[in-house]
Amino acid sequence: MTYEMRDAHPHMTAEGGSASTFILYGPPGYTAGYSKMFASHEAFTWLEPDIPELVIKDIGPFIAGLASCKANVMIFATEGHAIEALPEGDWTSIYVELNSKTMKRTYLTTNKPSNVGVAKRHKFRTPPGNIPPVYDDHEITEDSVVSFVKTDMDTSLYFYDLFVRDLGMVKAEAYYLFCVDGQVAGACGFDVRTYLTTRQPRLYETFGLSITSERYARMGRLLMAGLCSQEFVTQFTSQHCAKDLLLPPIQELQTTCLTKYHEAKKNRGLLKLVKREKMPNGRFHLVYRTPIHQTTFKDVMAAWLKKHAKYGRAAKGGTTV
Repeated sequence: MTYEMRDAHPHMTAEGGSASTFILYGPPGYTAGYSKMFASHEAFTWLEPDIPELVIKDIGPFIAGLASCKANVMIFATEGHAIEALPEGDWTSIYVELNSKTMKRTYLTTNKPSNVGVAKRHKFRTPPGNIPPVYDDHEITEDSVVSFVKTDMDTSLYFYDLFVRDLGMVKAEAYYLFCVDGQVAGACGFDVRTYLTTRQPRLYETFGLSITSERYARMGRLLMAGLCSQEFVTQFTSQHCAKDLLLPPIQELQTTCLTKYHEAKKNRGLLKLVKREKMPNGRFHLVYRTPIHQTTFKDVMAAWLKKHAKYGRAAKGGTTV
C-alpha cells in the first residue's frame, strides 16, 4: 500500500475507466470545510500543495459521474451531508448504521451491487437481537403466512435502510416487521401518541416499505392490506393500548406517501386519497385513509394471491407504502 499527495477527484475519474479498479470514497462530511475543521489560527504553517479543497457543495456532479463509471465504487457517507447528493436509483445501500444519539445514519453504498458479494440478499448479516431472517424470494402459496412482529426502533430502521435509502429520516413510536413465512419482507412504524392523546379512533402509519422482490412486483400491497385488516388492529391494540380502557376502538387507518407521482398506485382500492399537496422539491405529499377492513391475515393473503401475485417485478428499489 502506498500513499501519494494528489487531487483525489481527477485521480479517481482517471482510474474509474477500468472495471478492475475498486474505489472506496469517503466524501467530506463537515459543512464548513476542512480549512475550518483543521484551522490552526496561524499556530503553524506548512507547504500546502496546490490542490483545491474538497467541499460538500461541489461533490454532487462528481458522485453522479462515479455512478456510471466502469470501476467498482463504494461510498461511505453520513445522512445530512454527502449522502444527499447520491442520485436516486444509481446507488444501492449494502450497509446502514443508525446513531441513536444523533438520529443520523451512516451508509455504505455501491454503484455495482451485483459485483459485491455482501450486497446479495442472502449475505446480509442479521442485526443484533432475535429477529427473523430476510425474505429469500421464495414462492408464496396459499399455505404462506403473513405476520407483523412488534420490534424496536433500531431493528425496524435497520430494515428500513436496507430496503430503501432515499426516503430520509423517519420517526415513529411503534415499530413492526412485516413477515412472510417468518421472513422479514418489510418494516413499518406508527404514531401512537396522537391516538392516545386525541382519542380519535384513527391509527396513523408514519412509514411502511417492502423489500424489492425478484419474483413479485406488488409486495407493498400485501403489506398494506395486512395493515388495513382487523386482525392487525386487534394485535396492535393489545400490544400498545390494552391498559387504557377509555380509548375508542380504532376504526380508521391513515398513511402518508412522499412520491414523485400524484398517486400511489399501490394504495388504489385499499385506501382513499384525501389530500394531495405538491412540495417545493417537486414531489407530492399524499394522505390516504380507509376504514379498517374486516379481514384476517389469511383473507389478505388469499386476495393478494388471486389478484396481485401474477405480476413480476415492476421497479428497481424499495416499494414504499
